[in-house]
Amino acid sequence: MHTHHDQAEPVSESHPAEAIGPSLHLGALNATRGTWLGPGWSALCGVIASGAFAFDASNLLLVAFVLILVDWTWPALWTMVVRTDWLAPIARWPETPIIAHSMHLPYLRSGSPGDRLLSWLARVRLWWRSFLMPMTDVSVPSSVATFLIAIVISVAIGWRALALTFAMLALTLLGVLRALRLRYDSNGLRAMVYGTLPWWLGHVAFAPLTLESASIGLMFGLAYRGLMADHNWPGLIMPQVAVAAILFGGYQPEAAFVILIAVVAQGALRSFLRGNAYARRAQIWLMLAMLCGALALLASAPPLG
Repeated sequence: MHTHHDQAEPVSESHPAEAIGPSLHLGALNATRGTWLGPGWSALCGVIASGAFAFDASNLLLVAFVLILVDWTWPALWTMVVRTDWLAPIARWPETPIIAHSMHLPYLRSGSPGDRLLSWLARVRLWWRSFLMPMTDVSVPSSVATFLIAIVISVAIGWRALALTFAMLALTLLGVLRALRLRYDSNGLRAMVYGTLPWWLGHVAFAPLTLESASIGLMFGLAYRGLMADHNWPGLIMPQVAVAAILFGGYQPEAAFVILIAVVAQGALRSFLRGNAYARRAQIWLMLAMLCGALALLASAPPLG
């Protein structure tokens, strides 16, 4: 969680630092890990998996909207909301003095419910200026603007995109509750926001989401979670094995074989690399596996037109 300069940094599962950056470099992994895998790549794989993308101006604009949504607005909202230490300013509420409001309304008697409400609002305003803003560094106008931009872009893409944006907001609220309770955020929820939902959004921007694409997007989201956690190597490998099984069942043995080769490569890297060095190299094979899965879904999709 993000805190003010003079406060201790809460412990995170994998000590990640959010970085809102270029479309393929956004991640729950900090810059020192040198990772490229992020929402942008997942979304592009989802676009390919839809089987409905064509190179024309309208579709390219739609892809741009998708990338802005998953690579800027969603991570920005997650960062501002989940990685803020809300407990610190809340704990200072008792220190906020009760002050008299400056509004003088006719027929408003001292001590009446309306008078107490205005006094409480004046106290909230003082607490906001004295504790909330200085201790969280959260810009409420920019947060509101980011939320509105996310809604507008989602509406422009379509109702399915809007539904996924609300799903992302629900996951963000769950992340806040977890962070408040345990003092660190969730790799699992973050992997859904950064890995699975972008795949689904890339798909639904062009075609209804299929069960096979939804399952593969979910598995790669779980694999992304495994990449974020050094101690969770099986969490990186097993979801990709599940994707290979899905493709075998869908009569795509060639794609499944390529994904298994990528899995073997990640396992071989694990035998002599750890930490950042492993993440930098394993991500390449994971990205290859994601692209292969998307191309397999493209090959099985009905022809356009």
